[in-house]
Amino acid sequence: MTRSLRRILLAGVLLALAQPSAGFGNGLDIFQTSGKPGEEVVVEGHFWVTCCPTVPEEHVRLYLVTPERRIELFDERADRQGTVFASFNVPDVPPGSYQLESCGSPTPATGGRPACRPGVSFRVLAGPAG
Repeated sequence: MTRSLRRILLAGVLLALAQPSAGFGNGLDIFQTSGKPGEEVVVEGHFWVTCCPTVPEEHVRLYLVTPERRIELFDERADRQGTVFASFNVPDVPPGSYQLESCGSPTPATGGRPACRPGVSFRVLAGPAG
């Protein structure tokens, strides 16, 4: 391999590591992992950007996944740094553990489909919020 080709490959790897993308490195911090229906839960997201050039995602969506359906908990736009601050009310579903799924805006890299990935497990508790 020529020296210039190695430099190009190294630069590409470093750029990929330095630039988060919708499918890699983004995430949501859920400040509690359980709640009663109606209770508010605060969420902070980071690195919701696309690469090269770095552009914030149009929207970040969070879903609670049940055996029957996906319930949208919020749809928020990321700021210029790719940060999202949001909250949602725990939906009125039967008590139990559910998967949260986060999705970024569709991009050419994802074939025009939203880039979704499973997140943390969220436990819905019995009874209304206190």
